[in-house]
Amino acid sequence: MVSERQLTLDGIRGLACCAVLASHYLAELPGGIRAFAFGAIAVDVFFVLSGFLIGRLILTRRAAPNFFRTFYIRRLLRTVPSYLIVVVITLALAALLPEWAGDTGGVPGWSHLTFTQNLFFARQNTTGLEWLSPTWTLAVEEQFYLFAPAVLVFLPRRLIIPVAIAVFSASLLYRVLMATSGASPLAFLPLLLARADTLAAGIIAGVLWFKLAGTKHFDRILEATPLVSLLIAVTVGALASSNIWQSTVAHSLFAIGAAAFILRAAVSPDAVRWLEARWLRFMGDNSYSIYLIHMPVAGIAHHLIVGTHPALTTPLAWLATAVATVATIVVGRGLTRCVEEPLTAFGRRFSWDQPKVSSPRIA
Repeated sequence: MVSERQLTLDGIRGLACCAVLASHYLAELPGGIRAFAFGAIAVDVFFVLSGFLIGRLILTRRAAPNFFRTFYIRRLLRTVPSYLIVVVITLALAALLPEWAGDTGGVPGWSHLTFTQNLFFARQNTTGLEWLSPTWTLAVEEQFYLFAPAVLVFLPRRLIIPVAIAVFSASLLYRVLMATSGASPLAFLPLLLARADTLAAGIIAGVLWFKLAGTKHFDRILEATPLVSLLIAVTVGALASSNIWQSTVAHSLFAIGAAAFILRAAVSPDAVRWLEARWLRFMGDNSYSIYLIHMPVAGIAHHLIVGTHPALTTPLAWLATAVATVATIVVGRGLTRCVEEPLTAFGRRFSWDQPKVSSPRIA
């Protein structure tokens, strides 16, 4: 039976969480240091990891008679309450402090409550309320949770990888067509179809895990693939004359590299014990809450200390960023401890029923 928790995968989640914080707090703002702009790669890693974990879980439990009820109850309790708390509080603050909220670009507040904000981001060509802008990734994941179980439960196991490869290819083709047509990256990158290759790559890795677990097959390939993928993506991206590469093929290369890295960590955890460092696992354990709150906390810290939006242009702004970093980790841990962990534990009370075994025929 598959363990629901692997320390090395928590470490990967922690790395991605740190990369998002570094990108949003140190790079993607006025006066930022572009060398810390790892956010796009981190998002792809999160998507691949979701595809891997959800795909592996579904393939393990899909024979359970109560699969759909248990799956959706557990997912809802694990992800939705913390999300709604943060969204409601942030929307309330935005209503009370319109100068802090800024221009929402026509993205309605209710779209965040229904996990449809990514559709409005693409339609309006804006990220809406800045402090909730990263939540488009959570909308993509929730939409993925709606479709993936139905496909993976009823699809014959031998067809899962071919179908996932087809989805991967269709997603890449969609991005290429949109980018070459002159569409802004924001008009398509927040959509599920545009990120389906990363999720599909995770599902493929999840299927391969069942074949490779406990073996040393393909270890060298799994070790080399992330480095080769990253090197190609970064090198070609630096030489490209437009951003088409970054918004199209680069994401697919990151997905392939991340899938290989995750699969290697899941198959041979002894080879990557450094991922089990306590600080990485701490960040991984609390990554969901930290990801939810890191932008509103940064906005509030800079508003109270500096009186402006986040930037790194003055010593006082750096102080606000330091305060925001500490506050994000502390509050994020509190949200995990008080909301996410208790509700996740409650969700585990909804256990998986054993598959029914057909009675033998009597001659």
